[in-house]
Amino acid sequence: MTMRWRMTEPPRGLARIGAPPRGHELRLADGGQAIAWALPLVDHRTRRVSGWYWVVSGDGVPYRNTCNEPLTANADEAKAAARAYVEQFLGVAK
Repeated sequence: MTMRWRMTEPPRGLARIGAPPRGHELRLADGGQAIAWALPLVDHRTRRVSGWYWVVSGDGVPYRNTCNEPLTANADEAKAAARAYVEQFLGVAK
């Protein structure tokens, strides 16, 4: 089973002004379905990113949202943690 990370859609129109960094979504290559997201935690008042968290919600994988847990420093760490969680339940060999 092939999975690929892809950036989320950018905001449109005036929402693009001062928008935080875009997140990433993990998609199954065969079905194109998104099953995990790595997202920045943003203070919308100051527009600063305080860290990254991940959310998983997909077929055969229990729902998990890590926004209330200690945040990772960057997007790559959040993506690696989300991918490891998904692979654990889908039985993907490394």
